[in-house]
Amino acid sequence: MPDTSDSVPDTSSAASAAPRLLRDGTVHSTAEPYAEAMIVEDGLVSWVGSDETAEHLRGEQHAVEELDRALVAPAFVGWVRRPLAELADAEDVATATETVLTAQAVQGAGTLRMSLTVGSEDLVDARRLRARLEPVLAAAAAHPMDVHPLITVPAGDEAPSDLSAALEPLLEDALDDVDRIAGRPVGVELTGVLAQDAAADAAEAVAAIVQAGRQPVLTLPAEPAASPADVVERLEGLRSRLRERRAAPRPDRPLLLVGFDTPEPDLWRRVLDTAAQVVLRGPGHLAPALSTGVPISAVPAEGENPWSLISAHVHHSEAGVSVRAGFNAQSRGAFRSLAGEQGQAGPGGGGQLNPGSAATYAVWEVDSLAVQTPDARTAAWSTDVRARTPLLPYLDGVTLPRLVALVVDGQELHRAQR
Repeated sequence: MPDTSDSVPDTSSAASAAPRLLRDGTVHSTAEPYAEAMIVEDGLVSWVGSDETAEHLRGEQHAVEELDRALVAPAFVGWVRRPLAELADAEDVATATETVLTAQAVQGAGTLRMSLTVGSEDLVDARRLRARLEPVLAAAAAHPMDVHPLITVPAGDEAPSDLSAALEPLLEDALDDVDRIAGRPVGVELTGVLAQDAAADAAEAVAAIVQAGRQPVLTLPAEPAASPADVVERLEGLRSRLRERRAAPRPDRPLLLVGFDTPEPDLWRRVLDTAAQVVLRGPGHLAPALSTGVPISAVPAEGENPWSLISAHVHHSEAGVSVRAGFNAQSRGAFRSLAGEQGQAGPGGGGQLNPGSAATYAVWEVDSLAVQTPDARTAAWSTDVRARTPLLPYLDGVTLPRLVALVVDGQELHRAQR
């Protein structure tokens, strides 16, 4: 694995950096599926195309990066979880927060959700909670990565006895004006509420989150006690109660269900009817979810090579998918699940490397590229331009791509030592 000791953010602005020309590689772009080169200017992708054309566009102002046949792909969306106390009580809050976020650079993540777990005692004193939140959110907003914060309220034995009442100080006081500090609306994550038979209380809590203009995230326990069918039934009940209260989540701040999985297409179709988006936590049944149209994404565990999860989805014993489907679940699909990003689905939107999109990408050293399906007998290595399908690494279940560099908004955050 690459040495990660030099993963230190460069605090210089992307706009002040020289235009960069990347050449002699493979650029994963839906606008130009067989692109070999890319030009980055002012933190944006300004052009993608062939090496031959790149030579004509090359000017003295361009810093040239030789890719040596590496793959340039949109950066992944990661997820970090920490107790608020771990960061808020650190001797240097900014440094502690930066360290947690920067560690994700070695996974090729350019955008992050950051869950900050609070306890029942934190919810009692809104003024104190806000004072602890502000420096952490300010440090996250100052980080070069695009950070989407969530406040996580636990359920189960650690949950407040009246969840909706406990949320009032958080939503009405503690989070008042912190969006300005965070740079975006801070979401609220509830853990375990759909694993319990308490749909009415869950509905009141989610309605309060929605009415406060925040994204609701419902996360199942790592080992949920409820069956997938029970979870879906409770989700349907939640959706019905939210409609009665006229508190349906906004399309740009969709309800997320984290950790749900099932092999049953009928259950996925019922999830689709609730308008919830699902985030797979680890290898899951991605194929039936995609076949029924459920908006779905996936996130690797902290410290895990994201291609490992893609490989697991490709080689899933029951529900294998193409590399492209697994890759999109951790890039474009994950990006679209973020609050406020649903309007970014066009050619220049998030999770893509097309002219006009943010120059947020990872450079990967790969052994070979292909258009790979889950069935090895139908895997194709064709480079026929009529296919118009960008190539991705061939994943044999053993060897994974190796991260060379991560760039966010044109700013290099990490480069592995050779």
